[in-house]
Amino acid sequence: MRWLKFNTVGAMGVGVQAAALWLLMDVFQVHYLIATLIAVEAAILHNFVWHFHWTFNNRRWTFADRGSVRRDSSNVAIPPSGTGDVVRAFCRFQLTAGLISIPGNLLMMWLLIEHLLLQPLLANISAVILCSSANYLLADRFSFRHIPSGS
Repeated sequence: MRWLKFNTVGAMGVGVQAAALWLLMDVFQVHYLIATLIAVEAAILHNFVWHFHWTFNNRRWTFADRGSVRRDSSNVAIPPSGTGDVVRAFCRFQLTAGLISIPGNLLMMWLLIEHLLLQPLLANISAVILCSSANYLLADRFSFRHIPSGS
């Protein structure tokens, strides 16, 4: 189920990224590599919000609670009230998604546009698909992993 949620958010993120890329390149005439960098970051921000609140919402951190995780009636951990947990998760997500998506998309865009002569939007979608599995593994194992209390 989580894989399906992750890919649903990813599909929405592809839309955000493609729209930002189109807007930057076609409307504002930004070079495709700079536009890619900005568009990828827009998608990363979009995806974080959805992943935090939906995809990985059953993995909540105990930094704020320090050992007392509150749970709802279905035994799902309730999000802590402090912003520290969101900030920690965001920093981890930004680090991992940024390390995969930004260089991966820039490299793939350059290769696909300059050497295979693909159109930028098609190259962009191809780059996202190639980076998605690595992004899922890092999100699942690092960015949104459960942090045991006291850690």
